[in-house]
Amino acid sequence: MPPATNSKKERDVVLLDLGNVVLGIDPRQVFFEWSSRSGLPEADFARKWVLDDAYKEHERGKLNFENYCRILNERYDLSMSYHDWEIGWNKLWTKPFAKVIDLFADLKANYRLCAFSNTNATHAKDFKDKYPEVLSQFDELFLSHEIGERKPDAAGFELICKQLNCQPSQIAFFDDTQENIDGAKKFGIRASLTRGEMEVASALKSLLLS
Repeated sequence: MPPATNSKKERDVVLLDLGNVVLGIDPRQVFFEWSSRSGLPEADFARKWVLDDAYKEHERGKLNFENYCRILNERYDLSMSYHDWEIGWNKLWTKPFAKVIDLFADLKANYRLCAFSNTNATHAKDFKDKYPEVLSQFDELFLSHEIGERKPDAAGFELICKQLNCQPSQIAFFDDTQENIDGAKKFGIRASLTRGEMEVASALKSLLLS
């Protein structure tokens, strides 16, 4: 393992995505819940689901959840209540990745441990309520709806570097989406594609041994 320094400000950064890197997620649970509440087949929710401009604006904090739900009602030709959309929306989580979280203490002894997640205010409130013991271990949480930027845009990575007072080359970034990895690499960050608990844990162990 690399030697620990005296100040966290002097250390390199491990930057983790949250969904499918630290917290398990399953979008099918969301579609199943919406289907049970609306009567629309689950397959229809999955088929018409798109990460469109409204979705991205929602993740940047520019569009609140209530207005996003209005857009979803139009897309699916529904009149489902805000409450029902929210119940389904927060069915995303499965469970935290224990094998990854078990490595946090060693990571924090050698690196600043931070997270960068494309998310939204509704999800963030829910996962903070559900997993406070996990999220409290991060030195910094960079949530897209709070910082106004989302991956893979360079502006988000630039903001993080400025706030952490570090160079892109000082960051080791782990994410489950190739587009985000490509954006990070283009900005000069060391980035690794990891999907699922075992892959993430293996990659972090390799980092600790490097």
